[in-house]
Amino acid sequence: MQSFSVRNSTSGLPDRHSFRNRIQRFSSGLLLLCALNAFADSLQIPLQNSEASDQVVTYIVKDGDTFWDLAFEFTGDPFEWPFLWEGNPHIKNPHLIYPGDQLLISGASGQDHISTVNDSASEGSRQTTNRQVSSKYSLTEDSSGIKGKFLLSSHFFSSVPFLWTKKDSSGNIYPGNAIVEKPQKKGSYQLFDIISIRPGKGVNFIPGDTIDLFESIRFVRFRNSVTNLVKRNGKAVVNKVEDRKISARLMEMSEVIRGGERATKYDNVALKGVYKFSQPEKPVEAEVFERVESSASPFLFQTLIIDKGETEGIRVGDIFAVYHKEKGKSAQYCMTGYAAHVNSFSSSLIIVSISNNTVSPKDSVALILRSVPEQ
Repeated sequence: MQSFSVRNSTSGLPDRHSFRNRIQRFSSGLLLLCALNAFADSLQIPLQNSEASDQVVTYIVKDGDTFWDLAFEFTGDPFEWPFLWEGNPHIKNPHLIYPGDQLLISGASGQDHISTVNDSASEGSRQTTNRQVSSKYSLTEDSSGIKGKFLLSSHFFSSVPFLWTKKDSSGNIYPGNAIVEKPQKKGSYQLFDIISIRPGKGVNFIPGDTIDLFESIRFVRFRNSVTNLVKRNGKAVVNKVEDRKISARLMEMSEVIRGGERATKYDNVALKGVYKFSQPEKPVEAEVFERVESSASPFLFQTLIIDKGETEGIRVGDIFAVYHKEKGKSAQYCMTGYAAHVNSFSSSLIIVSISNNTVSPKDSVALILRSVPEQ
């Protein structure tokens, strides 16, 4: 998840816990295009155009709002906050907005302005559709409240946690072989700071290189071997290389960067744009390995790791239904996940729809829609 532990004096970021709470608040109104495609397919409902509308919305600032939060709510990309500020020249300081302030937001597609797709369903009427998605499972969904547009961005997907098994030149299970040095005289780096990187053996960067910064969440045992659960938490651009010292400007952050992170050349494996979808040519089934974020119950935009990947034909953008099984009972549909990161042996699913707020390791996962990458 996008999260920060300090308010950034250069970008007005909220603290870690308030941002997580706001994601939960916003997520209640966001049913993503992936779930919409899956359900609309079975109901033969025409999809909304996923492009942002040209309307201009007048928004009244509420207590606790920041441009960062509002950019996430209305565009799906918190990194778009400077454009919201640019469209409101009466706000002189983007870090100082107050309840009652009026903001003009163009192209808004936030939760307060989402149009209902199933307009033909009368108020209070309920349509339930069963659709076979594999040899063993069917998807049961209530269609009366289907809403939404695609509101997540490549920035969001780039920070999704995933399993890592490759070893560096020293035999450690980490991405990259260069290390971010700790900042001097402060506890963490801020956006656009110059960071120092200590390269390992055989690592070569040149000015202009874009690099990803990774942190380790924890080590886990997967298929009888130790793996590292990692995530991208920033991106930087190299501006100087001298002997064995590299300096780079920090251009993106999804977590606080304190030093010790691993650096490697940029590898754009995140979801790009909106995918088209098709019916699966054949069933693909997997199991839940674990839920990454630690909370009492899963909530939208958390990450599930499943035990199948590219080897079994899974690709970024695929949509899966998750089925929870309790002892002595048959498996029941509990949530829908979007494949946001795929490697050869596992995949990371972002939870985008929840029916039953329970999921456990070894729960079943079945492919319901295949992504069709842009040509």
